[in-house]
Formats: sequence, structure tokens, C-alpha cells
Amino acid sequence: MSQLDVLVIGGGMSGLAVARLLAQRGLRAEVWEKEARPGGKIATDQRDGYLTERAAAMVLNFRPEVSRFMRDFDLADSRIMRDGVANRYLVDQGRLLPVPSKIGAMIFSPLWSTRASYACWRNPLFRAGKAKTKR
Repeated sequence: MSQLDVLVIGGGMSGLAVARLLAQRGLRAEVWEKEARPGGKIATDQRDGYLTERAAAMVLNFRPEVSRFMRDFDLADSRIMRDGVANRYLVDQGRLLPVPSKIGAMIFSPLWSTRASYACWRNPLFRAGKAKTKR
């Protein structure tokens, strides 16, 4: 093995983002991933005329920090913007549920438990414009 500054274990989204950030800062980083392909749970499948995304979570852009992250990692041109016609669905316990695109509708959606919805409302990072970031 060559001389490394950092060894990143796991080639999912977080591991890849960390490795790229380290490389941009001039550090020698290597990513070890046990699966045949990097990306973790994130994948895109096309079957029977449908495009489906597999992921641990969605990227919801309610904060300027998300836009900055997408730009910094050259992901901004890869995003697919929702055009108002396309609907997104999530299968939960065998039921197909629509995924709301507005934050208020999302919190009151059956996708979340009552406890989770309350926790989101209490979280200052979830409420746009209410959180102060440390600089």
C-alpha cells in the first residue's frame, strides 16, 4: 500500500464525499469498499419503461448548504429537477405512497410517524431560515 494520509472505509455517498474533499485539500486518501461498485445503497435502475432510484435517503434542498455541497462536488449538473408532472412514490409496508414535494405536506405525510413529524418541527435545521450556522 502506498503512503496514505487517510483511509476511508466505505464507498457510499458519505465515504466518497469525504474522500473527494480530502483530495481537494491535498491529502492522499484511499477508499475501501467491500461491494463490487461504489455508491453504497444509491443506484438508478431502468426497467419496463420506469426509472427508479434506490437510496438510503433523498437529497432535499431546503438549505443553501445543500446547493453549495452539490456545486462543490460537481453534482449540480447531474441533478434531475422535479418538473411538477413527475410524481415520486415510496413503497412502505407494501403500500405505494406519494412523496410530497413541499416541506409542510411532507411532515404531515403518512411517511412519517407522529413522533418523527414533531421532531422535524422542533429541529431548527429543518425550519428554513431559523437555524444559525457556525462559521
